Amino acid sequence: TSATSTILANYFRDSYSFTDNQKIDDGFSPRSYQSFSSMTDEAAISRVYGGIHYQFDNEIGQSGGLAIANKVLALKF
Repeated sequence: TSATSTILANYFRDSYSFTDNQKIDDGFSPRSYQSFSSMTDEAAISRVYGGIHYQFDNEIGQSGGLAIANKVLALKF
């Protein structure tokens, strides 16, 4: 999520607001975000609340995602 949101923020700016409707068919409400980074933060903390990860996992994962995004953004297409 961190890699994706960093790349999207690079193209659309981080303050791009959007609504995620992908889980409506599964009975979930749409999720609205004011920025890509707020989506990343919510996704990360949900794993802590769900008992899937610890906070240090989130920090390492976000750092790794940022490093991956920076490598992708440095590519010349």
